[in-house]
Amino acid sequence: MPLFRRDRDSGALLRAPEAQGGEAVATWIGRATVLEGRIRSSEDICIQGRLEGVVEGGGEVLIPEGGRVRAQISARNVVVHGALEGDVHASEQAEIGASGSLVGDISAARVVVKPGARFDGTVRHPARRDGEARASGPAPRSAEGAA
Repeated sequence: MPLFRRDRDSGALLRAPEAQGGEAVATWIGRATVLEGRIRSSEDICIQGRLEGVVEGGGEVLIPEGGRVRAQISARNVVVHGALEGDVHASEQAEIGASGSLVGDISAARVVVKPGARFDGTVRHPARRDGEARASGPAPRSAEGAA
């Protein structure tokens, strides 16, 4: 069950209807919260406040605008609209929204960087079935152009 949905008109992130019904569907770190340490959860995690440490999520980790995180994050999906300093490992997808900033490396099957996002790091895709790792970045120079 997704924690957030995107408003069709404004593009703003909204809590999903299931979450508005009062169900405990996620770990929520509020705007006024400062947390240091390790978080492990099989649920979705939303970090609106400040966090420093390690985050291990089984679902989605969301850092909305205003969220400030300095951590290593592992989850199925990681979505950054705030600021993140640290490496990301997403088994499915890592996304940096237009208001997002990520300083660190990403390892994910799929990476989305929206126009306006700030990203300083490298992207690495999971190992292929033949055991080779694929890294994205500039194509290697051909031997013909070498001096």
